[in-house]
This record gives sequence, structure tokens and C-alpha cells, in this order.
Amino acid sequence: MLNRPEEIEALLRAHTFKEAERDEDELRQYLMVATGLLKDARIANLSAYGRCMLAYDGLHSLAIATLLHFGVRPGDQPGQRSMAFQKFCDLLEMDIGMRKIVLDAHDRRNEKTYRSALPPLTHKDAEAVLSVLDHALVKAVAVIVPTKKK
Repeated sequence: MLNRPEEIEALLRAHTFKEAERDEDELRQYLMVATGLLKDARIANLSAYGRCMLAYDGLHSLAIATLLHFGVRPGDQPGQRSMAFQKFCDLLEMDIGMRKIVLDAHDRRNEKTYRSALPPLTHKDAEAVLSVLDHALVKAVAVIVPTKKK
């Protein structure tokens, strides 16, 4: 079994995360979905809202894939997506600026989905989330996909 960072073990003990099988097909699927969402979110004539939500969903796919790589998935408590994103940022060693974009994208998604239509998302917001998704995809693949020895 893959060695997990201690902070993931602690979250398992706290029931914030739960055990999950590391399934190569499932991991490939999440990475493929994130890649497709990134491609679609780059379509400039989509609405800013649409581009942000596509990029957000791509980040969520990467977050789940990264956690599954370590044999865990989010638990069932409220705030599980937020915790998944926080650990995703930790595991990929994102800098503070990228972490802020990821967590702000999550907050904005919740505002748009559950609360109000204000403030409006802009194409600048979409570009910021896209930039992080692009960076995170490369890093997640490097963590998840084993390199072949020659």
C-alpha cells in the first residue's frame, strides 16, 4: 500500500476522510474528465460563469483523483468538498496564491449554487481558475501516474 502523509491518516482517524481503493481506471477517468473540462473552459465565447464552473469541476475531479491516489475519499460531513480542496492544495504543494484561487472558486461556486447570483463572475475570474487547473493538472499527473522505468 502507498504510504500516506500523516495529515491524511489523522483525517481518516477523525472520519473526515474515509478509506477508498486506489483504482487505476477510476484515476484515469478523473484525469480524463479534468483534461476535458479544462479544454472546454478555454472556450472564450462561453459565459464567465460557465467557464468558471467548468474549471471548478475540473479542479474537483483532480482533488478527488489526488485523494484516491492516497487511498482516501472525502467523508460525508458538511464541508467535505472544502476539506478535499484544502488537502489537494497541500498534497500538490500549491503556493498561497493558487490556494486562494482554489478556495475562492469553491466559495464562489457555493454562492452561485446555493445563495445568490451576486457578485457576478468575470472572465478574469475564469482565467484565474483556468490557470490553476492547468498548473494542477500537470502536478496531479506527476503525483498520480507512475513513471515508466527504462
